[in-house]
Amino acid sequence: MMGMTRERAQTLALAALVAFNVVAAFLVADTPFSVGAFVVSAIICLTVLVAVALIAKDPDVWEPRIGQGLGRRVIYALVFVVVVLFILGLVF
Repeated sequence: MMGMTRERAQTLALAALVAFNVVAAFLVADTPFSVGAFVVSAIICLTVLVAVALIAKDPDVWEPRIGQGLGRRVIYALVFVVVVLFILGLVF
């Protein structure tokens, strides 16, 4: 893979994670909680992909908006939701 930069590899990995999570939600998950956890995991990956694309497009505008404050809190909140859904999926 000549010419593949680290950023490109990370973007492809995130896109693969989105596809994996969506497929797992419909084919592997046993409970609605597990389905929700896989879907929210895909949303987290898409959020990160959009954030990276916006920062790459215009770093002066988007880096202060996404890199600090609200952007991180949204990601952390989504991660918390995923953890809760996976735990509920294991229990029920």
